[in-house]
Amino acid sequence: MREPLRQRVMEAVENLLSAQPALARLRLNRTNMIGMIIPDITNPFFPGVVRGVEDVAYKSSYRLVLCNTDNDPAKEATYLSDLKSFLPAGLLIIPSLIVLSHPSSRASVVCVDRRPRGWKGIS
Repeated sequence: MREPLRQRVMEAVENLLSAQPALARLRLNRTNMIGMIIPDITNPFFPGVVRGVEDVAYKSSYRLVLCNTDNDPAKEATYLSDLKSFLPAGLLIIPSLIVLSHPSSRASVVCVDRRPRGWKGIS
């Protein structure tokens, strides 16, 4: 992975992991979990990204839930919906969709590597 992209991913993760006491997370209806959605785990680019995210998350007492969409927009939408039920502290998404609607959740959402058309969130 190129260094500029690695730096952007790490900054996004660190922003998501800004320290919050456990009691504050409960009041905000959030857990110490971060959801990450990737399009293809067999692509050699993505394991390095996931590994870096997991390392930073673990050091900050967060846990990573990884979902692989196989570049299937329906599967991606299902994972987005399902992850909201975990009340994640944040979502990192490498979207397979050309157009991705911002999931309605209290979690921060960051698109990594790809910016879907019409995306109004962080990327």
